[in-house]
Amino acid sequence: MNGLRLSLIGFGFGVLVAFAPSCGGGTCNATNCSTGCCDSMNRCQPGTTATVCGKAGAACGACAPGQACTLQICGGPMGTGGGSGGTGGGFAAAGGAAGGSTVMDAGCMDFGDIDVMEDVFGSFNVGEPDGGLEGFEWWYSSIGLEAPMNRVDFFDTELYFETVDGPPTFPYAGNLPANTNYTRCIECFVAYLGCDDNGENCDGEYLATAGSYSFTAGTRREDAGVFIGGGTNLVFRKWNLETDRPNGSACFTVGDLKFRGVWPDAPVDAGVVDAGARDAGTRDGG
Repeated sequence: MNGLRLSLIGFGFGVLVAFAPSCGGGTCNATNCSTGCCDSMNRCQPGTTATVCGKAGAACGACAPGQACTLQICGGPMGTGGGSGGTGGGFAAAGGAAGGSTVMDAGCMDFGDIDVMEDVFGSFNVGEPDGGLEGFEWWYSSIGLEAPMNRVDFFDTELYFETVDGPPTFPYAGNLPANTNYTRCIECFVAYLGCDDNGENCDGEYLATAGSYSFTAGTRREDAGVFIGGGTNLVFRKWNLETDRPNGSACFTVGDLKFRGVWPDAPVDAGVVDAGARDAGTRDGG
């Protein structure tokens, strides 16, 4: 299953689907400074340095002496050139990620919640005989978020099922299984951090290995449809997708991830899509 999955990585990357808004005029807040922090002059700052650290429109702060601003959160020792992409101030090289812990997984950085509140890239796919996934069908969605230094963080979700068994009945929810990997996962959450705007040259790849999932709709149709769902208390660990093994000890958590993937570009109403019904719903405005 892994070979075709890797070939799909770049499929959604060419479409930058859900950039968070940058700070404009007026009061600096979480709406117009969602990717940074607000300084004392009411200006939106990247929030990525030890002297000006913060995210999600909160007030910028200075980290304590010797601490780094990792994933826009103060904590851990200053980086010395390691980290997820080889840049200073990144993930700690040992003992988990630098920074504060969460109730989900002690030692992992808290990335925060991901809810873009708008339609993002989605698709429904059927495995081809020569593609390695014959007999499987799956939904796919990709969220792209602005990151510091003109980079992009991508969060992809995939939900697979065997054609002979038919699709899951929505709503469909559960917990990610223990000892999952990218080859075996049925409900897959993958993150690519610090990529260029083509989804390439990323600083690191991550796989969610713990947490829960909930999917509310999925249209079993390739030309038009929706894929709606998310994950809760997701623990992402740095992963080598080619060898399908952990890649060091770096990790981060996402408390709540929500998405609404659509295809083609025009929004499509979810409708009732239980037990494999092929009704794509009613396209808005048509």
